[in-house]
Amino acid sequence: MISDESKLSSAVASLSMEGLTVTEEEIQLAKKCLRHEITYDDAVKLLIAKYSVSSC
Repeated sequence: MISDESKLSSAVASLSMEGLTVTEEEIQLAKKCLRHEITYDDAVKLLIAKYSVSSC
């Protein structure tokens, strides 16, 4: 069975091949999801809030 760390490393490598950068903060957030410390929905909300540009 493939470990969660290996799956995460593969996902980061795949994103890198597509020209997308994954920050250490995003990797840590993914690890929290894998450890069930935060829900995936909450992680997505955090990422949307982080990368959304306010029009105000």
